[in-house]
Amino acid sequence: MDKKELIEILQEWNFWKKELDTGKERELYLEKCLRFLNVNVVVSIIGIRRSGKSYIMRQTIKKLIKKGTESKNILMVNFEDRRFAEFYPKFLDEIYETYIEFLKPDKEQFIFLDEIHNVPKWEKWVRTMHELGKGKIIISGSSSSLLTGELASILTGRHLDVFIFPLSFRWI
Repeated sequence: MDKKELIEILQEWNFWKKELDTGKERELYLEKCLRFLNVNVVVSIIGIRRSGKSYIMRQTIKKLIKKGTESKNILMVNFEDRRFAEFYPKFLDEIYETYIEFLKPDKEQFIFLDEIHNVPKWEKWVRTMHELGKGKIIISGSSSSLLTGELASILTGRHLDVFIFPLSFRWI
């Protein structure tokens, strides 16, 4: 994929030049994500489809920015974007290198990978980036995809899970 096209797609999912919808703040999950980011682990946001995983990621990003992290030090990638039509072995590297080249982050980076289970062999890339200390990594995906397969073995002892449930409403 052309770097210019890639950065244009990434700009639509990031707070670099605009505000994004973060939905109704779900404080319990948000605080848990922020607390887990202080530990040297990959944060896994797991839940069923339509439970709010992407919104929790955006709320976490917004809170990081509010606490002083510059938006250029945060990368959000949504792997359900239809423009990411094909995933190939070096795709994650290409995204990361394009981000570095165009945004030039200068402090600790936060890498948010939404619906990461759509990318083949993502687990090894995440483990490598985590072990090299390239940034704090937050991933999301459906319960069935992240709880099975490679996540359990490759990231064992290197991740903490935040389980997201759909909103519930109390009758008053």
